[in-house]
Amino acid sequence: MVSGLEVIAVIGENMRGRPGITGKLFSSLGDSNVNVLAIAQGSSERNISIVIESKHREVALNAIHFAFLGHGGQK
Repeated sequence: MVSGLEVIAVIGENMRGRPGITGKLFSSLGDSNVNVLAIAQGSSERNISIVIESKHREVALNAIHFAFLGHGGQK
């Protein structure tokens, strides 16, 4: 077990075969200065998991929520 890291999973039925979803995810994180350490995608193409440093958790979640839902998730 490695401390100081977080796994965030982005899950959605409409991700499969839809161009631009991954780019939108990584652009939102990059624009927020969040470095992605590892990436995994499930075989169903319905989820993308990323590993980031724990200190960037709130910024990353807010960036992802804003990119896909139009608002921040954490307060």
